[in-house]
Amino acid sequence: IYKFAVFRDPIERLLSEFFMRSPIHVNKTDEDFHNFTSNILNQYNIDNHINDNHIRPQIDFIDTGMDIFKFNDWNTLIAKLKVYDNDFSDSFPHINHATDCKNTLQFSSEILGWKPKKETEDIIKRFYVDDYKIYEDL
Repeated sequence: IYKFAVFRDPIERLLSEFFMRSPIHVNKTDEDFHNFTSNILNQYNIDNHINDNHIRPQIDFIDTGMDIFKFNDWNTLIAKLKVYDNDFSDSFPHINHATDCKNTLQFSSEILGWKPKKETEDIIKRFYVDDYKIYEDL
């Protein structure tokens, strides 16, 4: 059995969750994202399965011997999967996405005109310190 995981930058991951849970994106601000981040991480301390495990650190899902791929590095993942199955499709459908942009940081900065505040980034980096150790080595 081939085991792999797709690992996402924690800031991107939380932005995605923020926009997925917010039906109207255009009025959202960096302050809204900051409040969302603070609240959701506090709620995580009460229930670590909150939001269907979308807040839980990704390292909790990593198993020994797993290959880990960066989110959006689909070509590398597909090439590896084809080693195990020659008929594997050349693409993954993207369903249930909150925006049409390639990534949520691009959406917030280029479409909405803001990025997460440094304070918010610092909170996320502290909370997901072990995720960043893996992500930065990919």
